[in-house]
Amino acid sequence: MTVLTATTRTIDTGISSLIRRGAMAGIAGGLVIAAVGMILDAALRVGFWALPNAIGGIVLDPVTGASTAPGLVTLVGVILHMALSIGFGVATLFAIRMITREHVATAIALGLGLWLVNYYVLGQLSAGAHEVATLNPIWMAGMLHALFGAITGLVSRALES
Repeated sequence: MTVLTATTRTIDTGISSLIRRGAMAGIAGGLVIAAVGMILDAALRVGFWALPNAIGGIVLDPVTGASTAPGLVTLVGVILHMALSIGFGVATLFAIRMITREHVATAIALGLGLWLVNYYVLGQLSAGAHEVATLNPIWMAGMLHALFGAITGLVSRALES
């Protein structure tokens, strides 16, 4: 009975550390790319709040998401973006632990893969998703997702060492 309990605790500890560390890495990556994306959108005259609003428009509606002023759509967009960042951070750390053991390169590759799926697949599923996928220039969207991977990889490597 004691051996079974020790084994169960070891498995649970491994899973909980994967979720905790992956979530922290994803939060860091999500915050950095949100900040950089919002600053670039302001510089490109797209609008400082355009990206979180467009993300919120996926849930609420694309017309609401087209707003450039902060509001409920902004809050919804930030919550959705951070929830997705957490999930992708956990998935990235899982891939790192199970497949490669290389944090930064794996996370950058997965970040770019995520961008391709967002742009070419998810962006075609609904009007709100299409607005997010086409909001920024293609170079900027790809760069932001590579940056997400780099930050997520660096943070997960620091947390795992």
